[in-house]
Amino acid sequence: MPFPVFNSCHFPYLIHVIFIPECAQSFRGPSFTKEPPNKVVFHNSSGAIIPCHATGVPQPTIHWTKGDWTRLPNIPGLRHSRQDGSLVFQPFRAEEYRQDIHGAVYRCVATNSFGSIGSTEVHVRGGKEVSNYIFSKYFH
Repeated sequence: MPFPVFNSCHFPYLIHVIFIPECAQSFRGPSFTKEPPNKVVFHNSSGAIIPCHATGVPQPTIHWTKGDWTRLPNIPGLRHSRQDGSLVFQPFRAEEYRQDIHGAVYRCVATNSFGSIGSTEVHVRGGKEVSNYIFSKYFH
């Protein structure tokens, strides 16, 4: 009995595993189209948005981690991830400064069913006294 011929990469039922090269070529792991910068310094009154965008087939999902690859939770009023993959640091009062949020290292991670990629480390410093002194102290 011959195998049926399919004109699509999508099958309603999978009975046998068949490798179809033209279907495999349409899938690819994630790659960054906009990788975040490795240093972000911002004033507490302005906040910051750190972009991260990736492409792949299927379209990758993006999440953020600490420098040690621990996944980040959203912290209402201080830090959250947007649907477009950006990490947002909201403006905050000086007394709300938290070293673990506003003075930390982050990574953007893009994942699809064909793999994951992580950005380089993003060193974040935010606060009331953002100056050349602080920039040189933390980033040189």
